[in-house]
Amino acid sequence: MAKPKEGTTIWVDHWLITYAVKREPKKKQICEEWINYCLTTKTQVGVIRNWGATPVVKNLTTGYHITKQEKLTYNVGDNDYWQNLSLWQNQSPKTIKKYKM
Repeated sequence: MAKPKEGTTIWVDHWLITYAVKREPKKKQICEEWINYCLTTKTQVGVIRNWGATPVVKNLTTGYHITKQEKLTYNVGDNDYWQNLSLWQNQSPKTIKKYKM
């Protein structure tokens, strides 16, 4: 992982609910319930312990949910960690200019 300069792209996994379910309340409800499940404490602890990745929630308290070492290793509750995080290389000014065309 890297902490690149401002303007660099970043990639992270994400869920979203699209306009396609606007008129289908049951599908929208299923989408919302899936996202809520993914954000549960149990699932986010699994993100740490099964995938070795930083969770997206900050309410994983030490002792009850995670260890102090897990909290430090995976930056739990550290919003500054996400401010400059990127998994990609910084792009050259020439590449950035091409995207703006």
